[in-house]
Amino acid sequence: MKNITPFQLAILAFFAVTGMVGIFFLATFQTDPIPEEERIGVVSIWGTYDGRIINTWISRLKENNENLADVSYKEFSTSDFDTEVLEALAEQRAPDLLLLDNTQVLEQYNRIIALDGNAIPVGYFRSTYLQMAEVYITPQGILGVPLFADPLVMFWNRTIFQSAGEVKPPVSWQDFFRIIPLFTKKTDNLTITATTLPLGEAINVNNFKEIITTLVLQAGNPVITQVEQGFTSTLSGSLSFPSAFQAVQFFTEFSNPSSEVYSWNRSLPSSQDYFLAGKSATYLGFASEIKPIQLKNPNLNFDVAEIPQSQTTGSKSVYAKLYGLFIPRQAKNPTSSLRAMTVLSSQNALEQLQDIVKLSVVRRDLASQTAGDDLFTDIFRREAIYAQTYLDPSDLLTNKIMGTLVETVTSGRRSIEDAISLSDQEIQVLLNK
Repeated sequence: MKNITPFQLAILAFFAVTGMVGIFFLATFQTDPIPEEERIGVVSIWGTYDGRIINTWISRLKENNENLADVSYKEFSTSDFDTEVLEALAEQRAPDLLLLDNTQVLEQYNRIIALDGNAIPVGYFRSTYLQMAEVYITPQGILGVPLFADPLVMFWNRTIFQSAGEVKPPVSWQDFFRIIPLFTKKTDNLTITATTLPLGEAINVNNFKEIITTLVLQAGNPVITQVEQGFTSTLSGSLSFPSAFQAVQFFTEFSNPSSEVYSWNRSLPSSQDYFLAGKSATYLGFASEIKPIQLKNPNLNFDVAEIPQSQTTGSKSVYAKLYGLFIPRQAKNPTSSLRAMTVLSSQNALEQLQDIVKLSVVRRDLASQTAGDDLFTDIFRREAIYAQTYLDPSDLLTNKIMGTLVETVTSGRRSIEDAISLSDQEIQVLLNK
């Protein structure tokens, strides 16, 4: 410092003053810290849904909400998920939230926290979310908060319809009886070369269980209901609900060679592949199948419509998968989990999620809005309003049970009544576990 010049001294003084001014402005104008009672902190979410979609959503939310800075999502394969959760619980490293669909909730039922009225009042829940979300309401409390729904829809080949002089797809199941002769092509020995509606088999009809479920729901049967002791299967009917007889009869009639609506059999490719090949006028699939179908056949001229309804029932219904957030019992900080859950299910957050996932969210205030230029989301929103779902004890096992039901009916090994009764008993066994 002995040889410092006046010029150097001036420079040092300038930087010192600048630094003090900077500190002053930081202290004066810095963003207000997040109150302790609202701070989320580190929250890990586990699920089987597409990690690219959920992480894109969370990243977008973080841009305007620093309280979500330490929220993350990890995707697992469906086959590994249950084992991963069990091991994590045993090793005291449970995630803070689980992202589950309605076929996974009962598998995790004893591992998640039911939220009481202090956390989420039932009245608020019912007025905020669409009716299908009420499957989360139990006598013990609300199991979780819903995010979005993936309903069954009808894909239809515009080229096939236009070539036959048809300008729009069927709106009722009864409408198919008129158009089946237009689109279904058979040789003299009943070999099918083109079809109208691929139904009737379990082995090669994609989403056969969900299609039958939709038919059962449209008949007024909720399939699985809550009782005081837990859950019960109503597939075979009860004093309150009709049986699934007509639903199964309608479904299997399409694979009956002696039926006038015969248009499908087990020797054909999968129903989705047949639609992709341009040989099926319609295809029943989930809304989330749009992108895979577009990628598999970019040249396919198709559109999407709401699922057909029955003309004999007064109310509309369709089955939908329901996705939501749940708090594990061994979450490290359940309070932070609840705060994160609240933010992620807010109107603003779900509006952004809908823009990314291209499906309908389950908030009433968003489901009633129009989607503007988006091609299909308005259809999904309309369906979400009247969609129904249920807590499936095991997607894999009930799929097997329903597949056996169809197989035994189409092969003639059992009557429809006996096949339904046996399936009802087997589903109840799963619910009792």
